[in-house]
Amino acid sequence: MVFMGEEWAASTPWQFFTDFPDPDLGAAVRNGRRSEFAGHGWDAEDVPDPQDPATRDASVLDWAEPGKDPHARMLGWYRDLVALRRAEPDLQDDDLRRVRVEVGPDRLVVHRGAFRVLVNLGAEAAEFEVPADAEVRLAWSEPERTATGLRLSPDDVAVVRV
Repeated sequence: MVFMGEEWAASTPWQFFTDFPDPDLGAAVRNGRRSEFAGHGWDAEDVPDPQDPATRDASVLDWAEPGKDPHARMLGWYRDLVALRRAEPDLQDDDLRRVRVEVGPDRLVVHRGAFRVLVNLGAEAAEFEVPADAEVRLAWSEPERTATGLRLSPDDVAVVRV
């Protein structure tokens, strides 16, 4: 699921806003959100007032962003991911019993049919074991081939067919 500008890494935040004409209802929502966020360590004054028009204004997308980097690159990435999923039956299968996930302190590998999604969550380059003939179908940046697989840069991802 993609939410409001996420597909281009929108710089505008999504802040909950309301326009209740009943002042008591507006105050109840405001106070309820402050109470809810307090449970997560927020100070009341740091919680955007949903009734304040400035809260809504801060959430308006900047529609020029998708046409310029780095937003355009992210939008291209999302488009490529959607196209790859449409083209590959293994990536369309919604039966999660056929998905396997490996996690480590600095990595994530999702196994889905003939595909592996390799994610380096670490601050250093990381090597992922894949067969020598594994085909890189999509990558945020070009992974380096090694004797036993692929080396991904920090905070990088690659989708490979094995």
